[in-house]
Amino acid sequence: MSAIFLDSSVLIRHFRDQNKINSFYTQIRSAYDKLYMSAIAKAEIFSYIKDNDIEYWNIIFKNIRVFPFTENTIVKTREIALQLKRKSMLIELADMMIAATAIENDFPLATINQSHFERIDRLKLITPELPELFVP
Repeated sequence: MSAIFLDSSVLIRHFRDQNKINSFYTQIRSAYDKLYMSAIAKAEIFSYIKDNDIEYWNIIFKNIRVFPFTENTIVKTREIALQLKRKSMLIELADMMIAATAIENDFPLATINQSHFERIDRLKLITPELPELFVP
């Protein structure tokens, strides 16, 4: 069984994409058995959607298990923040929290936002730009 963690960017791009059949999210759904996401990433999506799009997103989230943000995730987020501060490469707090949840649960993270997440040690990334890593 193969599993992957999703960043909100993957679902947002799919939502906006005219060609959903060939979207990165569609490719991930066909390659991975289990889809997971941080509660933080889901909150990012739901904080920006319009009322008339809620039904669409509720259908999408029926296939995705959402992981809570825990005390352990807070500790992992702090480790990531310290690592990035040492490199003078801080990213948004929400991205650090999403990465921490993926690392804590030992899943690769699928994202469109490679430039932020590639800065984080021990985070396995799956992106449209890294197709060689797209094998479950």
